[in-house]
Parts: sequence; structure tokens; C-alpha cells
Amino acid sequence: MLLLPTGFTLFFLLVCGLLVLGLSVLAWRRPNRRWRAARVVAGWLAVAALWAMVCPPTYEVPEQPAAAILLMPGYQPDSVRALQRRLGSTKRPALFSPARPFSADTSIVHSLQAWAEQHPAPAALHIVGPVADLTDLHPATAARLHLHASGRATGFVFAQWPRRVELGQALQLTGRFSNSGPRQETWVVLHAAGAPQDSFKLPTGSGPFQLRYVPKVTGLAVYELRARAGGQVLATEPVPVEVRATRPLHVLLLSAAPFFEFRFLKNQLAARQHTVAIRSGVSQQLVQTEFLNQPPHPLTALTSAVLRRYDVVVLDAGTLRSLPAAELRALLQAIPGQGLGLVVLADEKPLPASLAKQGDFGLTALPANRTAKQLLRWPDMPRPLQASLLASLRPTTNATSLLTAAQLPVAASRRWGAGQLVVTTVAETFPWLLQNAAVGYDAYWARLLTAAARPLSVPTRWQVLTPFPQPHYSVDLRFSATAPIGLPTVLGPGGTSTPLSLQQNVGLTEWYMAQFWPRQSGWHTLQLPGQPPHSFYVYPSHAWRGPQQAAWQQRAAGIQRPPILPAAKAIHRQPWPLAYLFGVFVLCTGFLWLEEKL
Repeated sequence: MLLLPTGFTLFFLLVCGLLVLGLSVLAWRRPNRRWRAARVVAGWLAVAALWAMVCPPTYEVPEQPAAAILLMPGYQPDSVRALQRRLGSTKRPALFSPARPFSADTSIVHSLQAWAEQHPAPAALHIVGPVADLTDLHPATAARLHLHASGRATGFVFAQWPRRVELGQALQLTGRFSNSGPRQETWVVLHAAGAPQDSFKLPTGSGPFQLRYVPKVTGLAVYELRARAGGQVLATEPVPVEVRATRPLHVLLLSAAPFFEFRFLKNQLAARQHTVAIRSGVSQQLVQTEFLNQPPHPLTALTSAVLRRYDVVVLDAGTLRSLPAAELRALLQAIPGQGLGLVVLADEKPLPASLAKQGDFGLTALPANRTAKQLLRWPDMPRPLQASLLASLRPTTNATSLLTAAQLPVAASRRWGAGQLVVTTVAETFPWLLQNAAVGYDAYWARLLTAAARPLSVPTRWQVLTPFPQPHYSVDLRFSATAPIGLPTVLGPGGTSTPLSLQQNVGLTEWYMAQFWPRQSGWHTLQLPGQPPHSFYVYPSHAWRGPQQAAWQQRAAGIQRPPILPAAKAIHRQPWPLAYLFGVFVLCTGFLWLEEKL
């Protein structure tokens, strides 16, 4: 379609008209009438082509929906080329991560949400390669994504372990390994401190596994998880762990008479840097007190102020029954009110009615064939231990079993208000120390005291919500605080400090959200004035692809894509190719010149 001529276009149109008129008159008046009509037509076409080259006409072309290709770390160039051929796209793909560029002029996409706003629907985004966590993407944008992920690959598809453990506690690592190759025996090994610490055999090469390791030193560590088959390492993944020092407990031991069990227990706890006090009766009116790792203080009477000093009170059932009414009342009020923990060494007699009712603990006498020493069992037990039992506990829905013997619970815990109540029927444990079983002895008492200890008062707490943080990807952080806070910063591996901007949650005012974009992998530390630091690990870009890919595939399968409704096709106008017009002009003028010579 031609536009109305103006200015130079009007002048050029007049020139073309004169050319058409002049060529037509010359061709018609020439003496040789041979090819006269052909010369007239050739002249008109030559002038028309000349006009079209200056003011080219246009034609309508259907417009294809915009599409882009997003390359993730680990993509395959052949997959990109195959996708381009299938889409009929000649544009260069976009790059979202620090992967190697597909070409020198590959563009960078810094935000999928920004891309979606710049390219409105029905523009589609095709993702090639393993995909990182995109759970925060808007549903409307997620519905426009098309995943072109690789199939089943060899590697760890699931893994779970505590990121923080106390010194002496066992690190439990569970997961699943998948081998896409031939079925062969595969060993999964946990390496720590420069040596293999635990291993698990997968007979078919794939399946779940469970590993265990007790750290020996405190600090930030990165262990290594390996899968090996036929002398070849199939996969390797980092396992970052922060090993913290054991929490020092304040323990109060009460006994109506000198007690061998407490004599060994106080010395063992004091050697582990716990604060210990013991009060034992000597006569009806006389008590003996002893203080370890703390200065002496009045302990002749149990009051609320005295009990507030301690995290756990340990006593035997006989002492509990003989406590004066005022002391028993203060003790039973401190458990639900102050969060005090209580460990009771039960005997064959029933517990006091008030305590049994609150704790849901019932005792059952053991049969005669079970009064001998029984083998104790609990998770992460370092070595087999045997002990004499006075009774067993009747299981209830409110109590949590801590120890079992002959498939019967012999130690259990129960929350009571703000505190915890623990009851055990194990008669004596000090013989284990005489039998050089100090490791088992420490593990037994650590399990009971940890279950009963007063909960820590944590005014502030950090949470890393992103499962596997990686460089150049957003890491979601949540901070909880009940008091005014300052400006937090993130200290990187190279000593760089990055301030964080916190956004307060509207519904829960004690929650603050922040986003952090790490530049490199390694340990990072969250720092806040007046608060203990919080460390978290940023994984390398190639680490733990399996769990991320599985999570993305599950999310992609659940995306509700809107139905495609018929709509008017978008069109745009495109000018005629200049080469075709120039070719017509050359052919026509060439015919006029050549026919004249002939």
C-alpha cells in the first residue's frame, strides 16, 4: 500500500510519471514496430521498480509469539540447537546464570519476572538444563515456562541432615542415590576429617541410604558425600555442618541420702564443664551440699529463686516422696511456669499422684524373667549397654519414648507447660563407668538431660529458607526478633561485607524478610549488633543438582496452565524485499538496451 506523496516523494512521483510518458511515446513512434508493445511494458515495469525501490510497498505477515531460551548451568549446546530448529528461532538464547555462554553475543537475563513484564503473553520461556529453585515465581509467569530438562541421571536425588550439631552428638545423614547406568553394587561413603567415616552399600546401585558420624572438633566444616562403584567415583557432593560446643547445663541433684549414682554423675558432669550442685540428706535435720563449677549459694530449701538458677533437677522417686510440701509445690510450679526440666529415677512404687497425672506416666512391674539385666536401646546408641530395670513404663500418646528394653519403654519424656518431665526406670548406671563404658554412660545421660533441659531463650533467630543456596541466585532469609534490631550484614568468604535490608512481615510483626545475592560459594556469616553470628553455606553451582531438579519437576508438574483460547492473530506489515525490485529494474532496462542493439 502506497502512502500519499509529500515533499520529495511528490517530486519523484512526477519524475516517474514523465519517464513513463516519455518511454511510452518513444516506443510507440519508433519506425521499427517490432517489439513495440514489449518495449512499452518494459518501460512501465522499469519505472515502477524504480519507484518501489524508493517508496517500497508493504504486505501483511502473521506475527509469531515471542519466545526466549533460558540456559541454566549444565546445559548441553546440542539441546539448544535442536530446540532452536524445532521453534524455528534464529535469535540467540538468553543466559540467566554464570554458565558458559552459548555465543559471544548471548544476552543476560537478570530476573525472570522482569523478562515476563517486558515480554507479555503469549510469549513463552523455554528452559534448558538443570533448573534452580524458582518457587517464588508468580503463577502467571510460571505457566509460561517450558522445561527441557535432561532425563534420569546418576547422582544423589535426595539428602537431609542437620546443618548444626553439638559436639558429641551424632550427625545423621539420610538420602537416596540414583544410578542411571548398569545395575552394580554401589557404596555411599561419608568423608570427614580427611578419611572415610561411614559407608552404606546399595546392592542394585540405587536406593535409600543412612550414614552416621560423630564430629570430634567444633567449628565450620564441609564433609564430602561420595558414591563409588567398580573403583570409580560416580558422584560427589559437599555436606556443610556447623559443629557447636556442647551447651553447658545447670544441673541440681537431690537425694534423701548419699547416693552412689549421684556421686559418679556429679563428677562426670563437672568434668564435661557443666554446672552442678548436689544436696543429699545426712540425717533428718541435716543436709550436705556440694557445688561444682559455680560458687556456693543457699540450698537448704528449694524455692522459686533457687530453682530459677538451674536447667534440670534430677532426683530419685524416694526423694520426691520425702520432699516437704512447700518444696514439692515450688518444684511442681517451676516446671510448667519457668520451663524447668525434671528427671525422676523411678522405682517399682507408683509415682506421686500429682506428678503421675501431669506426666501421664504409669509403671508396670516386670515379669520375673525380665528382672535380670536387659539390653538398652535408643537411636544413635554408641555401644551396647545392659542395666537392671525396676519396672517398665506404660506407653501413652502424650509421652515420647527415649529408651527401650525388651521392646518396652523404660524412659520417656512429656511436655508439661513450659518445661519437660522425664522418667526412667533404669536402676543404676555408675557400673558402666567401672566397666570402661564412659562413652555409653555420657550418651545415656546426655539423652535424658537434653530431653529435659530448660529451653533456651532465643530473642533473635535467623532462618535460611532456600534449601541449597548458590552463587548469583537469590537466598531468602527470615529473621525473628521481639525487640528493636539494628542493621544486619553478611560477611562473605573473602571478607566482603554486604548490608541487608529487612522488610517486616505485616501479619507477624516479629518476622523480618531479606534477600541476599551471594557472589561466590563458601561459608557466609550473618552478623547483627549484640547478637550471636549465624553461619550458612553457599553451595557451588554444580552441587546438589539432583534434589533441585526433582523439586522443580514436581513443581512444574503441578503448574496449572490456563486453557488456550482462540484469539485474533497478531499481524505486522513488512516491506517488499529490495533485491527483488532491483532485479526487475535491471531486467527491464537490460531488455530495452539489448533490443535496441539488435
